[in-house]
Amino acid sequence: MKVKTLAEANLKYGVIENKIWADEPKWMVLLKIPKEISVVADYTTKIQTKIYLNKDIIDPLNQVFTNLIKNNLQKELKIFSGCFCIRDVRGFPGILSAHAYGLALDWRGSEMPLGANSLWTPEFVKTWKDIGWSWGGDFSRKDPMHFSYCWE
Repeated sequence: MKVKTLAEANLKYGVIENKIWADEPKWMVLLKIPKEISVVADYTTKIQTKIYLNKDIIDPLNQVFTNLIKNNLQKELKIFSGCFCIRDVRGFPGILSAHAYGLALDWRGSEMPLGANSLWTPEFVKTWKDIGWSWGGDFSRKDPMHFSYCWE
């Protein structure tokens, strides 16, 4: 079940203080990316085979991967730009990002940075939203690379 507020995240996952998350080992795991999905790490040519993420998003992410593959949309991913990063929301000091808890993923960040237009097909975005993910392209400050499974 996804957390609906940052306060809920703090209660469930533990508070992050001074960029230190004491409960990180309890919640974070490596997930193998399905072989049908070939992505490179952003700004490199290295194939990304695993994602370090919050274990609470394993099932919804695997559902997305399964549906993308089933509908031949997985090729849109191309570039993995990150998941876990203890940081604030860009431009909002003191407000933790969903990335701080490993609850958000960025794809194709070098092609679709904050404020850029989306390059995703509507079917691709719908695949994520149908499973309950939020998409940064719907935010008032467009962030088309961003998909989160939490309060955003």
